[in-house]
Amino acid sequence: MAATVKTSGTKSVFIFSGKLDAKSSHIVDLQLKKTPRFVDEIIFNFAALEYISSMGLRLVLKAYKMMEERGGKFTCSNIPDHIKHVFEISGFIGKIVADEKTAIIRNFVLGNAASFYIFGDLERDKALDFKEQVEILVGDGVTSLQVNCKGLNTISNDSYPVLTDIQKSVSKKDGSLALINISDQLKDDLSKSNLKVLLEEKEKEIIPTNEIEAQILKKRINEK
Repeated sequence: MAATVKTSGTKSVFIFSGKLDAKSSHIVDLQLKKTPRFVDEIIFNFAALEYISSMGLRLVLKAYKMMEERGGKFTCSNIPDHIKHVFEISGFIGKIVADEKTAIIRNFVLGNAASFYIFGDLERDKALDFKEQVEILVGDGVTSLQVNCKGLNTISNDSYPVLTDIQKSVSKKDGSLALINISDQLKDDLSKSNLKVLLEEKEKEIIPTNEIEAQILKKRINEK
């Protein structure tokens, strides 16, 4: 079924239930197009969502792009584990999970390159989760990693040693780890630490995210 839309002030919440397939995606797309221009935040609440198809994933990407163009904010909340799994196995560009303090989402793995998004506040437990993911990828031959920090707010002091360990494990394999779209405040903090090298790696950026998004979307369209 289509989403129930609730708008309060400048925020619109799309509440989903049942299946987000080709038919319901078309209906929600029409709802999305009717979003007033004054709305600067859209939330997709997936708490009651049972299934999402490739058309549903495309709709999420479209909503994200629409709000990005408006200079607004788009988030997904209450994502059930089985829907998160679909995001992961599809290679879909993950978005922030609004009701979690931190979200670390693997964007893609392509050859020896991999990309991540980090949102929220990076604390030690999440940094350790990230370290585990990176070590698995490095073990599988990935040598070029890019971390998009556009949504990263803070890095806790006890996360810095973990990030240092991550950087060292990548360097041991003659690889590179780059932090991109990081805030000026975090740049200053990193510059004062032994992780300044992560900022310097920016010149070694792998394929830009928007190009990867285009490739994934093109592949899905061709598969239809």
